[in-house]
Amino acid sequence: MPTILPQTADAGRSYVDDTLFIGDSNTVRYTMYADDTGTAFSTLKNNIGVVSMGAGSITTLKCEKFKGDSTLYTIPDAVAKLQPKRIIIGFGSNNLGGSSTDATKFIAQYREGLAAITKAWPYADIIVSAIPPLDQQRDNTNLTMTQVDAYNAALVTMCEEDGYKFLNTAEGMTPPAGLKRTIPFRTGCIFPKRLSLPILLMCAPTLTSRRTAAPKAQPPSRSRTAYRWG
Repeated sequence: MPTILPQTADAGRSYVDDTLFIGDSNTVRYTMYADDTGTAFSTLKNNIGVVSMGAGSITTLKCEKFKGDSTLYTIPDAVAKLQPKRIIIGFGSNNLGGSSTDATKFIAQYREGLAAITKAWPYADIIVSAIPPLDQQRDNTNLTMTQVDAYNAALVTMCEEDGYKFLNTAEGMTPPAGLKRTIPFRTGCIFPKRLSLPILLMCAPTLTSRRTAAPKAQPPSRSRTAYRWG
């Protein structure tokens, strides 16, 4: 299977339910919208979204709390407790700044985070989601698509070298030539208003898990922490 996942038939609701979504506020938004049945695309059971979080905080920020447990956990430690079948992870929007195309530091931080997640729970397939494109009407005009494109290209290379899959959600949100990128973005915001879960369903086909004999355990119940939003 190629590093950049191709579009496939809709993988269905069960695919989403078996996936742990990890990332920044773009990932948080997966909990804010429902599918055509009225069911939320993602819930606290399969979403670790942290507002304003960057790739450099994956191994250090204690952002997850579980019911009956007063301990705050980092993302890798939370993944070990949740034991997902697959992970779709998306960071990078909060690592942007200016027009530099040097993604060396960003990729080093991302690699460290992914390695820690893999070490904590080596049975999950990891899919890295692209940094979404910027709204042309955003408030922060210091951010550039030149940097977004360079960082996404670096993510593809990282995935090729380290054996992860890359989900190019950015392509599905890029408008045709000559059209302004104003929908589906929030007015005055750099982030998409609604990252399309159908894109995830149609571009992330079910993958064979890294190991066929993953330990079976009931994941603990989770509760929202001060770091979460939604």
